[in-house]
Amino acid sequence: MAFRTEAGHQAVLGKQGHSVSDFGAFPRSDRLSDYAQAVAHAVAQHQHDVGILLCTSGVGMSIAANKVPGIRAALVSDEETALMARSTTTRMSFVLAASD
Repeated sequence: MAFRTEAGHQAVLGKQGHSVSDFGAFPRSDRLSDYAQAVAHAVAQHQHDVGILLCTSGVGMSIAANKVPGIRAALVSDEETALMARSTTTRMSFVLAASD
């Protein structure tokens, strides 16, 4: 699936029965690392089962989220990579590269 906007991701995940929390950012801030760490903390503290982070390359979000103890953020580009990453840990954030 391809999405043009953050709202597109939320709509599809909601239709699939997932609870979605929006931690903000695009295009509201240039401090994306703050949002990556907020999501990672929520996952590490068991407030959410998984986090999905979006940024242009995915690298910065991965680095920021991985600074949170107990989190393993993986930059994924396809379903197979996401499944492999998910099978290695339970406290996971997925990072997707996305641009306008």
